[in-house]
Amino acid sequence: MIVVTTSLQLAKLLNQPVSVAKSDNNKNFKELISWLQKHHCTLRPTFPNISQESMQIYFELQCAGEINEHEIESLRTLPGIDGAYRKSEEGLPQ
Repeated sequence: MIVVTTSLQLAKLLNQPVSVAKSDNNKNFKELISWLQKHHCTLRPTFPNISQESMQIYFELQCAGEINEHEIESLRTLPGIDGAYRKSEEGLPQ
């Protein structure tokens, strides 16, 4: 699993029912939209429908294929992305 943390501004957009790509604010995140499309990925909220803002910034990166460490590093450099890392499957609840 790849965990992603975002800016609060991006988190608020991602937690809305409208796609970021279709949002009027998408010009701020064109690089991210392009990266997600290129890698066939989506960002899914870790805690959907939570009202606490400090928890709204956590997302899981879901991709059609494998994402390598170099690609994760490139994701980290994009506007709105505060962090991205691969979480060990061992640490996940079963």
